[in-house]
Amino acid sequence: MEIDEFVDGIRKEFADKYCSTPLGIVGKCYLGEPFEVHTLALDGSIIEHYHHGQGLPGGLERARALAVSPAYLAVEVYPDRMVCARADGSIVIMESDS
Repeated sequence: MEIDEFVDGIRKEFADKYCSTPLGIVGKCYLGEPFEVHTLALDGSIIEHYHHGQGLPGGLERARALAVSPAYLAVEVYPDRMVCARADGSIVIMESDS
């Protein structure tokens, strides 16, 4: 095995276990009824609005209750945790039980 293959293997294993890119970001939607939350791109732009009862894709639904909470501006969803951003810039990390 060449060094490059070895290094690539380590990088892939690390990325699979310690994903550094969120599955998605969910925030409260301020458009009003019937919308409740929206998904955000990594640059903060809105991707799509979701109304009450409309499921969010790709495992993002678990962030809905936190996203609508007045305590957080947005919730980054990772496979193993959620990172909740507060208005003052502080964060709260919620680890998954799995």
